[in-house]
Amino acid sequence: WRVRGGRKIMPFSERSYYLYSFPVTLYLGQAIESGVLGRYEFKQGAAPLADIEVGVFNGDININSNGTDDTIQNIVMRAGVTPPQVPGLKAALSWVRNIADTEELQAALPAPPPVTELAHAVSGLAAWIEYQRPPFQVTAEYVSAMRDFGDAELDYDADGNGDRPSALNIELGLTPPQRTDIMVVLRYATSREFLYYPRTNIVLGCVWQVFENAVLAA
Repeated sequence: WRVRGGRKIMPFSERSYYLYSFPVTLYLGQAIESGVLGRYEFKQGAAPLADIEVGVFNGDININSNGTDDTIQNIVMRAGVTPPQVPGLKAALSWVRNIADTEELQAALPAPPPVTELAHAVSGLAAWIEYQRPPFQVTAEYVSAMRDFGDAELDYDADGNGDRPSALNIELGLTPPQRTDIMVVLRYATSREFLYYPRTNIVLGCVWQVFENAVLAA
């Protein structure tokens, strides 16, 4: 086991993308909070097989009226696999007790009147898979709340019903033969009931690593 503490990016949602602009799944799933994380890795020799992570942290959104800012009320769990039978394949599944503590949602909730607590926790689920087989590679992730927020907690579309935000991001990368420094990327992303983010977004881009630590993207 490896244990870390302090202000960390919580292991909910993967930071896996090829373009140099953040995908909508990262905006919905990223939580940067103070907490304690434990990680255990399973290996076959030096090759990774699987890993699990468990963390507790003090979020900014309390679960009930008795909560205080110094109360640890959130839990996050993640399990990842790298099956040796399928070279180039990685996958992970993660869960968070209260998705309202992700960066975008906690910023959206304190709208007039201020919302700093929820009647019930709104759990979140994230599923990710990546496969690399030159010259192609693909990454895909789905992030979603597992139930609706209360209509007084999050109703960005003002339809009178609480929102259940979700997002999907799929990216396909192609590296031309003999040019490992260039990748052409096609991104397809969708979201539902997630603040002002578009329902559908399609982007075609190119990433060129000019030299070490220097990248051009368009």
